[in-house]
Amino acid sequence: MADTNKPDIRKQTSDEIDLLELFRKTGQKISQFFTWILRTFFLTILFFWRNALYLIGFFVIGGLLGYGYSRITREYYSSDMEAQTNAVNAAEMIMYVNTLHNFTSEGNTEGLSEYLNLDEDIINSIKNIQAFWIVDENKDGIGDYVDYMHNFNIRDTTQRRLNNRLNVKVDVYDNTIFEDLKEGLYNYIDRNPYFASINENRKKRIRELINKTDEELLKLDSLQKYEYFEDNLSRKSNKGQMLIWNEKDVRLLHGEIIKLYKDRQSLEQELELFPEPITTIKDFTPLSQYENPKSTYIKKLGIIFFLLGTVIIFLREQWSNIQKFMTS
Repeated sequence: MADTNKPDIRKQTSDEIDLLELFRKTGQKISQFFTWILRTFFLTILFFWRNALYLIGFFVIGGLLGYGYSRITREYYSSDMEAQTNAVNAAEMIMYVNTLHNFTSEGNTEGLSEYLNLDEDIINSIKNIQAFWIVDENKDGIGDYVDYMHNFNIRDTTQRRLNNRLNVKVDVYDNTIFEDLKEGLYNYIDRNPYFASINENRKKRIRELINKTDEELLKLDSLQKYEYFEDNLSRKSNKGQMLIWNEKDVRLLHGEIIKLYKDRQSLEQELELFPEPITTIKDFTPLSQYENPKSTYIKKLGIIFFLLGTVIIFLREQWSNIQKFMTS
């Protein structure tokens, strides 16, 4: 009986030894990993400390080149306008406005001047014009952000594009031309016969609805007077109970009249506030954002040359090791 248990004991002991060996090797690997991290960290600090003057020199050279480049680069300003489309949907208006973006991208000042009908000096001060979608993230009808990077996912059901709003972003070299640029942009839109036709048809329908509402109000007003002064009084003389019923009818009719008045006011408001194919919600501002200050070029080229210098110095110091690795 004792002989049959010995193999099991030896197997259990062997398994325990293997498990301890596994833990020991795992601990060694972890220790080696952290040792490598610390060694790399200290070698990196030593590398930058040893070559600090060279690296600072590279950064200064890059900064000087950035400053020089900023001197020959025209400064420009950026501003944006939010608008409501009244005649067509936002997709059509964005596509139409982005025709101007194509002109600015191609440097076609003649086409831009013809479409905007602006002076040559103003046209030469325009760097870019582009229209973007406005996105509503929680479907409350209010725009939450402008899709400048074209990241909107049409499959995302949690957000949607506003179908009657767009954002127009402009970059200009002279921040005093925003008013002239907006006037040219609106003239460009107003001269589109398709937009003009749809907008006139929209206003015609609104006027027809206003006239129809006026007719209905006259009918209801006449009916209310008839019921109150004739029908209601005649029934009052016959049955007192009918008085309560007719007073209820009059009150319901009064509610219908109030509703029609509100509808008429809404139609008049739309006709008064939104008579054009497009309406400004938030205008361009002269206090626009300065997009390319000299410090930006100095920082960018300074960092680029600093990284370039780091790579060059590292390769120079490790060149012999690299050659050995390549020939091995």
